[in-house]
Amino acid sequence: WFDTGDLATMDADGYIRITGRSKDIIIRGGENIPVIEIEELIYRHPAVQSAAIVAMPDERLGERGCLFVMLQPGATFTFEEMVAHLDGNKVARIDFETPGPDRLAMASLRGKPLVLNFWATWCPPCVREMPALDRFFREHSAQGWQVLGLAADNADAVRKFLAVTPVGFPIALAGFAGIDLSRRLGNVSGGLPFTVLYGREGQVVKRHIGETQYDQLADWAKGFS
Repeated sequence: WFDTGDLATMDADGYIRITGRSKDIIIRGGENIPVIEIEELIYRHPAVQSAAIVAMPDERLGERGCLFVMLQPGATFTFEEMVAHLDGNKVARIDFETPGPDRLAMASLRGKPLVLNFWATWCPPCVREMPALDRFFREHSAQGWQVLGLAADNADAVRKFLAVTPVGFPIALAGFAGIDLSRRLGNVSGGLPFTVLYGREGQVVKRHIGETQYDQLADWAKGFS
């Protein structure tokens, strides 16, 4: 038997009616992917009549999403068209504004371990841990380690902070929506700072809520040696 995760009822004649699903989240490499939101975006494509995403087991990431679609009569919907459609809705590729003129594409960080730090200028422990993050980046970047500071803050405040306290690692701007993003990555309380360690293949390895110390970050790096 294959457990689809659907909720259903059976009538007196033995017919089954699907009424919903038992789980609306796919946990891929530690990241919570909201199934309903993605399905709704797929529904908006004119070629799609209906769509459903189910979780499929994955040895490395735990789960991955599998999309089933029913097309409108005579319509086609290729994988490339799906990616372009999701990309147009800021799903297939994620990028962020930075304090400078360029945007930062998260895809550019693939293939190497990444320390992702959610922070804000108005958060005292966030400010205190900046030197530790900067030192870790300077001393471990030659070994392929990356650090990204994702600010849940407004752009002007971040620019003013960096003018006084510059750091060597990249900073991106998520705005206050960054708090919601951190919750999707396991920050249940929504508190800051919140740090996520990603492995080379994009899987979540560790999470930490609260201020990080240099020795703690260095111990994380040792686990990859």
